[in-house]
Formats: sequence, structure tokens, C-alpha cells
Amino acid sequence: MDTFIVADGLAIHVGQGEWQLAVSRADGLTLFNAVAGSTAVKYRPEFARVRQLPVEGELPVEHIQEVVAGWSPGDRAWHLGLLLAPVVAEPRGGRWCLLARWQDESGQVKGEEVRRVGQQLAETMGVAFRFVTPSVSPAMVTAPAAQATPAPETASAALIQPVQRPVQAIELPLEVGEWRLRPIDIGLQWEHTAVWSVGTFARIIFRLALGIVFIALGVLTLQSPYAPVQPAFLPYLGLVVGVALIVDVLRYILHLMRTEVVVVDRREREVRRHLDLTSDVLDVYDFDEIRAVVVTQIARNRQRGRDGQPDRVMHEAWLHLLLHEPHQEPGKERNLRPEDAYLTIGYIEQTEGEALEPTPEIRKQERVPRLMRPEEATTPAQKAAVVLAQAIQVDAYLDQR
Repeated sequence: MDTFIVADGLAIHVGQGEWQLAVSRADGLTLFNAVAGSTAVKYRPEFARVRQLPVEGELPVEHIQEVVAGWSPGDRAWHLGLLLAPVVAEPRGGRWCLLARWQDESGQVKGEEVRRVGQQLAETMGVAFRFVTPSVSPAMVTAPAAQATPAPETASAALIQPVQRPVQAIELPLEVGEWRLRPIDIGLQWEHTAVWSVGTFARIIFRLALGIVFIALGVLTLQSPYAPVQPAFLPYLGLVVGVALIVDVLRYILHLMRTEVVVVDRREREVRRHLDLTSDVLDVYDFDEIRAVVVTQIARNRQRGRDGQPDRVMHEAWLHLLLHEPHQEPGKERNLRPEDAYLTIGYIEQTEGEALEPTPEIRKQERVPRLMRPEEATTPAQKAAVVLAQAIQVDAYLDQR
């Protein structure tokens, strides 16, 4: 068997019709084993626990869609893993299952070895193999803005060039409009502010009380033994307004029930989305599934700076996680588009920042996402994107429209 030493104290053994992932010592345990002609791959319980695979100790090959290998700028390493079918992905909260990593600062040294090992694994299992070639400028589709506020059409690809990110301290908690990014024991939490929650409850109570008053006045007026009010349609108008307010209350309650919280768990190296009220987990993404953090901004109003200060610009903003693979919402089967690789985790109606004069290089990339260094973050939304990207160990990008 040919042996390949990989990161995290592991080794890969490849032989005729067999592929093994084991602990890299002479008597190391075999953690994952694939044999040509077998209908399932087998693995040890500890591997199943770490990778959140079925506890039975084997996974049918028909539940493995493809073997994927690619270089990640986040940890500057090659990653080899499996893309799982939805029947397996939904219970574990993600399709990506990492098998092995190769440290490679430039992404140009270990590529052929990774390609060979990945191709042999795919041939052993009889599934497709996809090799993502690293590039100085890999393609990146334009981030989608919320449908409620259409944005101008932009180019479908942009230059992305991973660079060494300088360290810059950004104070937490960080308020971004109605959102807040705060540190927790296991990492970071992105959630609505207390002001937003209190305001939403206040609007619910106010509209409910007002709706009850309008309905009560309308009913009492229609049942009154005294002379009818003039004009005669006023009681019915009161009933209509009252019902409209009650419907508005139900809409606010539904919105409150669907409010999400995003947790960046550094211990488990995953990002979790869950409901704020019930804490029900909606989805889980391994750090390896996330390609970048993208902030989309649309300039709405510009205010001239005073005493030599830069102009101030009011922006509408969206915060996205860009995944390596387009995301399929559970229970919503449909044809995936490149835009579905963007997971929107926050909409900021208004955020303010300095109107810095762009460099010639930035002008060339106008209206397409570009790499954003920490020192370039001038708005709360941009700073939140930088902090999240540093926690997930990926790059942050600005999509200025």
C-alpha cells in the first residue's frame, strides 16, 4: 500500500481496491475504510461521533454523491471530503464530511497528491470526483440582496485574492442596526438587539389594544339604541381598521416566532442557525463548508463631512455566509442556482460609515465583491463581517452597490 501523511496526526493508505484513513503510527487504528465492490464504507465509532455520521458504523455508497477536494484560504490547507446525499445530510445538519487535510501555505505544493488520493477514493467507491483547482483569482458570483429591495444588476463574477489578514481589534459587543454581534463562551452569537425585541413586543401590544378598541367601538355603535352616527359607514370602517390591526399583530407574532440566532462555535468548528424563542436548530454548517463572509451594501444617502472629515454615507446592508456549495432549504426541493450558495443571516435597514475615496484598483472592481481587509471596515456591518470571518477562519468580502 502507498502511504500519505496528512494533517492532524492521520495517514492515508491506498492499495489495490482499498482506501484507508488511519492514525499515523505503526499500529494506528483504521478510522475509515472503503473497499472496491462493497455497497458501504465502514468507520469506527469515534470517527462517527466527530463527523456526525450514522452510529451503525457504515454508510451506504449510494448515500455518497461525490468526493470533493479543494484548497481553503481560511486555514491554507487542502481539504478532502465527501458530499453526502440529503437523506444523510439533513439529520447531521450539513452535506460536507471532512476526511483529511494537507497543510499547504501556497496551495501549489500538495495539489497533485490530493488529486491522486481523492481520485483513488472515488474510483474505489464508484462515485464522482471533483477537484477544485486553487487560483489567484477564483470566481465568485455577486451576492444577492433581499428581494424586498431590488438592487442594480451587477457582474456575475469577481476577483478574489486571498491575502494575509492583519489583526485588528474590533470591540464587542457590536451593534449593527437592529442586530448585535456579541462574544459567548464558545465563540460568537449574532442576534437581534434587546431594543428590537422590546420594540416588537410594544408594537404587538399597541396594535392589539388599538384593534380591540376599533372593533369594540364599531360593534357597540351598530348595536346602540340611539340615533345612528353619520356618515353611516363609520362603524364598518372601524371594524375594517380593527381587523387590519389584528392581522398586523398576527404578522408581527409570526415574524417574532421565526426570528433566528446564528452561533459561531469555535470549539466544534461549526456555525448553527436556531430559532430565538424555542432554540430549535434549523441548520448546521461546518467551517469547511463556508468559503467567505460577504457584506452587501447599497448607498442610500450621502452627507458632506465637516472640518476636513470624510463624507458620511447611509447604507442598506445584508450579511451573508458564502458556502462552497449552493444551499438547499430542507423540505424545499428546487433547482439550485449559484446565488443559493449565499446564506443571508442578517438584513440591516440602515448603517452609517465613512465615504473613503477608493483606490484605482478598487475602481476597476467597482460593483463586484472585493476582498476587505480589517482596516478597510468603516461601517458596523463591515466590521461584523470582518469579526465573523476571523472567527470562521475565512476571508471577508465587500459587495458595494
